[in-house]
Formats: sequence, structure tokens, C-alpha cells
Amino acid sequence: MESTKARDVRIERLALTHLDATYEAALESVAETFPWMEWCHPGLTRTELSDFLVSLDQAWQQDKAYTFSMFDGKTGTYLGAGGVNRIDRTIQMGNLHYWVRTSGVGKGVATNAAKQFAAFAFRDLGLQRIEVVVPAGNLLSARVAEKLGAVREGVLRNRVRLHEIQLDATIYSLLPPDAGAFAAA
Repeated sequence: MESTKARDVRIERLALTHLDATYEAALESVAETFPWMEWCHPGLTRTELSDFLVSLDQAWQQDKAYTFSMFDGKTGTYLGAGGVNRIDRTIQMGNLHYWVRTSGVGKGVATNAAKQFAAFAFRDLGLQRIEVVVPAGNLLSARVAEKLGAVREGVLRNRVRLHEIQLDATIYSLLPPDAGAFAAA
């Protein structure tokens, strides 16, 4: 599948109607995703995922997180999800996150979708800073942040907790002027 140019990745608000496609993509991707996202674990059930999607919808309604599904713009294939979470309205900041199903990795999907998420966050949410927090060892996520043009600010010790282990994380940031190239996304 090669349709991964920016115009070919379509995003829409993640909804319970995406449960089947999300579940299929998650099962395909457990081995690669679980080290970085605990929700996508071996033995994941449809009920767990359904509950997770409902919680993401509630977070949207509460202005805490905005999660989108990613689709191939030509074929309609479900490619993954992502968006902006951990929104802090006091300082108008949020965290950019993304995951792509295994069969879509390495084709520009995350970068193209992340541009759209960032444009939404700056344009529609009025955020003034977006962080990309990349746990030590997550080279693919770091590459996406770099391809976005996010500024690498440094490594924060013990910044994330995964699988009950504290990990260092590299912090990247985007500000509204940084996103000028993709603000029309």
C-alpha cells in the first residue's frame, strides 16, 4: 500500500463505529505497539477496546483529549489513530500522540496524520504548544517527530512510565509558527 502522501491520509473523529477496524488493526500490531502503548496488549478484548473508545469520546467532550482515526484516502483502509491529549488549558498545551497499524508503518502515515492533528490543535483548539514525548528506545516515534519539524528540546529523566518501569523520554515541541507549513491540513 503506497497511498501515504498527505492528501491520501484522511482523519476523522474516532468513534465507537470504528471499533471493528480498530480492533483488527490493534490485533495486527500488538507486538510492535504494546512496548509503547499499554492499551494494545496481548489478549486485548473487544470489550476492553470498546470501553477505551468510550473513554476517549468522553475525553473529547470534556476538552481533555481529541482522538482521530486515520484512513487511507484512496482505499478507506483503517491505518491507526492519534491526536492530542493531556491538554492543559492553563498554559494552552497538549501532547501529540499517534500509532499506525503494522502494515502501514514506514509509509509516512503517522507524519501525515500528525500534521493534521497539530493543525487542528493550533487552529481549532487554540493551543500554543504541542509536545511529543518519546520514550527512550522508540525510534519510530522519534523519527515522526523529527519529520514533523518538531524541535528536540532534550531528554527528561524518568519522564514516562511504561509497564511499571520509569523511562527517560525525549521531548520535542511544536509551536504555532513551527506548524506554518502544514497549518492548512
